[in-house]
Amino acid sequence: MIESLIMLCSERVVIDKETNNTSIFNILENMHSAGFPLFVQKFDFFALLQRLENDPQRIDLNLKIYNNDNLLLDHRMSADFQEKLRNRVTIHINGIAVPNPGILVVTLFLGNVALGSYEIKVSLTGSPTAR
Repeated sequence: MIESLIMLCSERVVIDKETNNTSIFNILENMHSAGFPLFVQKFDFFALLQRLENDPQRIDLNLKIYNNDNLLLDHRMSADFQEKLRNRVTIHINGIAVPNPGILVVTLFLGNVALGSYEIKVSLTGSPTAR
């Protein structure tokens, strides 16, 4: 059974070519904006997946991002474990417009099964004031 060990969103996910280590910068837990829509320019998704030896090596995944119940992104991709039992899935999103305050829910699906979800609270802050 394929499962997600870690799932999160951040401003940037980098995999070092020399060491093959993953670095995650500025995990997105909350977002604040004085107005909406809020345009988020730096948005990366990361998941560490694990499979059993009898699970398929190549799988088709679907990443969905919702703002409250409004679908913002539906991204299909494949992941290849290449005979290993773990695989890192990274998706760089070149900007996303969040139309309303509330909850941003990011869910990774394998078929109809959700491997996991990550939630980000999106809040309306006070309007900027002139001095």
